[in-house]
Amino acid sequence: MLKTLNFSKNQITSIPEPFFEGMKSLQSLDMSYNHLINVSRSCHKDLPNLKILELSNNRLSCDQVEIIRQLPSLTRLYLSNNKISGTFPSLSSFESRALVELNISKNPELVNLVIGDDINLALETLKINGTRVQVIPPEIGNLTNMTDMDISNTFIHNLPLEMGKLVNLQSFKMENLKDMDISIAMMKKTNIIAYLRQKLMNSRSHYRIKLFVVGLEERGKTSLCSAIIRRQRDRAPTSQPWAL
Repeated sequence: MLKTLNFSKNQITSIPEPFFEGMKSLQSLDMSYNHLINVSRSCHKDLPNLKILELSNNRLSCDQVEIIRQLPSLTRLYLSNNKISGTFPSLSSFESRALVELNISKNPELVNLVIGDDINLALETLKINGTRVQVIPPEIGNLTNMTDMDISNTFIHNLPLEMGKLVNLQSFKMENLKDMDISIAMMKKTNIIAYLRQKLMNSRSHYRIKLFVVGLEERGKTSLCSAIIRRQRDRAPTSQPWAL
């Protein structure tokens, strides 16, 4: 029972229509580093159990992605360095609800990313680096399982507040974003999601707070408060001076 097939680096230009017939057990297919310009239109019927599809470094267009998105069991799709241009098909339009990884990086003519309103998307890894994408749609907030995201070398100039919902995001790469809002670009990556989450919740900065220091006598409470006040004054003047 065939489960894995590797045809990478074979200069293949097309997949004949009946090629996958009888391969319903296939779970992993690697056809990277070929010259593919089209895929079998019946692949979604012939490959109902295909989970991993590696098609990087080919010549596939968005028309072919429209066929690929019909695969019902797909979990990982690699389409980096192809000829995908214009608008990538909505992630909500993919037949599989189990897609956890999507790599469409290094498609320099890809300009739009559409996610859609489906809140049941399982996506964990999204790589769009090396494209001409300018805007991350606010529906990105629906991808609450996201752990890894790369938007480096794109034309993205701002991040939607809805990214504050991505509380599981562990790796966020955003290198070489020349058009990015300077207030975001200067932040530590580890603080960006927390900042966006605060903005999303309409939080506001507070310049007056009450600090209660409780403890036994002669244990340094006054010294601690004095040190805090000195540090605050050294940073920047406040509208209201601290007082004990």
